[in-house]
Amino acid sequence: MKRTDHVKYPLRHQFSLLFLALLAGMIVISLVLNDTLLEQYYVHNKTKVMNAAYKSINDAANSGDISSEGFDIELRKICEKYNIDVIVLDADSQTVKSSSNDSSFLAKRLWDNLLQMGAGASSGEDTHGSRKCPKSVTQP
Repeated sequence: MKRTDHVKYPLRHQFSLLFLALLAGMIVISLVLNDTLLEQYYVHNKTKVMNAAYKSINDAANSGDISSEGFDIELRKICEKYNIDVIVLDADSQTVKSSSNDSSFLAKRLWDNLLQMGAGASSGEDTHGSRKCPKSVTQP
């Protein structure tokens, strides 16, 4: 009988290679899923959060409760829970409510974004270097 020389790999090496291949595959799948689905998920959730915050603020403004202590507490809870900053301006661009200590920065950022959207800016960045929010997020 003719004996063929086969290189035999120890079982330990085979398991190591299998584990490394599975690990690399999981990393690649994770990166692909994050790249394709994460933005849609984030935008969808932020849209829901901003719509809920807008409804709460609008209801309080219509009922005249926007200056109450209860509304301040509710606004703070919404901002902390969903990690958002809120500013409410009146018709004269005066701050009515703000969730931030620096309301002038929020007002400037709001006006910058609104003017850019109105001007039809086609660049993917705003004046602050961050990515612009889709219209569905900034305009509930």
